[in-house]
Amino acid sequence: GISVTIPSFFLNDKIIETAVLRGIFDTDGSIFCSNKKGASNYPCIELTTTSQLLAHQVSLILRKLKFKVAKIRIYQYKHSKLLSYKVSLYGKGNMVKWYTTIGFSNPNKQQRLEKIMGPLGLPNPEAFCKTSGIFEPRTPTSSAYLAANNACALHRRRCLSSQSELRSLKIFRINI
Repeated sequence: GISVTIPSFFLNDKIIETAVLRGIFDTDGSIFCSNKKGASNYPCIELTTTSQLLAHQVSLILRKLKFKVAKIRIYQYKHSKLLSYKVSLYGKGNMVKWYTTIGFSNPNKQQRLEKIMGPLGLPNPEAFCKTSGIFEPRTPTSSAYLAANNACALHRRRCLSSQSELRSLKIFRINI
């Protein structure tokens, strides 16, 4: 709806913010390739919402995470009286960043992302850590592998910590 927003208590932790983005894009986002002038199969991840505030919040979080976010576009669908707001991430750089920092939990969208990434010559989807969203090189002796493995393990610990913090927030909210 037009009044949907991200609650402020989700906006102060990078791990929670990425999880919130993943959930929003899993449900209301899209991933596709368009044929732009001079660039065929140009990759795009896009959110369309009727909530102007949600579009601005999502854009702000993406910018904090160092994505190159296009200007929010306003669109009027023929079948709707409401305006829609589109937050778009274009290009190979944004695809790689999405793949390595956020990813999708929706299996159809994750498969589409991996399919689009294949022809772009991006990281091998089999080397993607589903828990942390970190690319893990498959050469066990490489420093990149060790660094990615450590980052992945650290993220899992943080994720578990954040999950217990979220559970305590839910309990706290119920007890009020």
